[in-house]
Amino acid sequence: MPGEPLHIDIKKLDRFDKVDHRITGDRTQGARNVGWEYVFVAVDDLSRIAFTKTYSDKKQASAVDFVRQAARYFDALHVPIQHAAAGPAPPPST
Repeated sequence: MPGEPLHIDIKKLDRFDKVDHRITGDRTQGARNVGWEYVFVAVDDLSRIAFTKTYSDKKQASAVDFVRQAARYFDALHVPIQHAAAGPAPPPST
């Protein structure tokens, strides 16, 4: 059944002040890490429909906002959320 379960995870990404040598080829102009961004991800286990949103932190307020927005997104697609599972997804059953 769609929405059962909804897998939720967070990916921490480096934020840089400018492009670095991987893009420009110029190793004399290095980029600095100036912080982090957090990509929140929700994936419906059955349909594999995903919702993502980027936040500047992974605090409770960001998590609550993400879950509310994800619920509205899946509701608009008529994918009911039965329950959510955070962290790595279990292996597929055979």
